[in-house]
Amino acid sequence: NEFLISAQSDFKGALKLIGDYQIISRGITKKNKFYPVEIQRKNIKKNKITTTKINRKKNKIFITSKKRNKEYDLKENTQDILSYFFEFNSYDEFPNIINFNILDSQDYKKYSYEFVDYENMMINKKQVKTIKYQGRVNNEEQTHMIWLSVNYRLPMRLVTPTNLGITIDQKLVNTNILNLL
Repeated sequence: NEFLISAQSDFKGALKLIGDYQIISRGITKKNKFYPVEIQRKNIKKNKITTTKINRKKNKIFITSKKRNKEYDLKENTQDILSYFFEFNSYDEFPNIINFNILDSQDYKKYSYEFVDYENMMINKKQVKTIKYQGRVNNEEQTHMIWLSVNYRLPMRLVTPTNLGITIDQKLVNTNILNLL
């Protein structure tokens, strides 16, 4: 009934200027839904840590870092930048439009996804049927794409443009999760 998700970047080239970071999300699960309780984001290069705590009883979010403190009212369907990838599992059927309120570092952002198409994707010599969504953050023009395994609803690929004019293309490879596919 509890989850812990951890991710760490390993940037190359110009993105190395931003600095690698680590994100740790902790929370509880109920009926395939993820409820984050604490998110920690660490900029490894600058050794800066931002901690977010969610108090569902008070419907409040508290974000603290060395220089800033923020407080938000808790919005419906609130996720963090890691747990929302797994929130697709909470739907019985893939909807045409999905909205999330995402906590990302010091900001609260609205992520909107719209169905694009079904595609087959080759992952480590295995054909995986995926559903493709186009995502948008805070109604901005710039979009990103996510492909989810139809059978397991796990992210297989994520393509994200950056403000630096570079596109990051992340694809699932060499992982035990492929044994499920």
